[in-house]
Amino acid sequence: MTPDDVRAFAAAWFSDLNEHVSADAILTKVATDHADFGMVFPERTLTSEQDFREWYAAVGDNVHKQNHVLE
Repeated sequence: MTPDDVRAFAAAWFSDLNEHVSADAILTKVATDHADFGMVFPERTLTSEQDFREWYAAVGDNVHKQNHVLE
């Protein structure tokens, strides 16, 4: 991956979060079936697709408007 690829991925990822797209749409961007899958957030460490779905639903229920800005 080039730096431009990384920037494009990050922009698309955070745009999806800002727009509250479905968990299915976001999960197409990551390889959840890989043994090393993991995401670390302040409130929880995710180690599976199911963990992500639960976390994403909880965040969506509590955060209605957000705007991520990449610098």
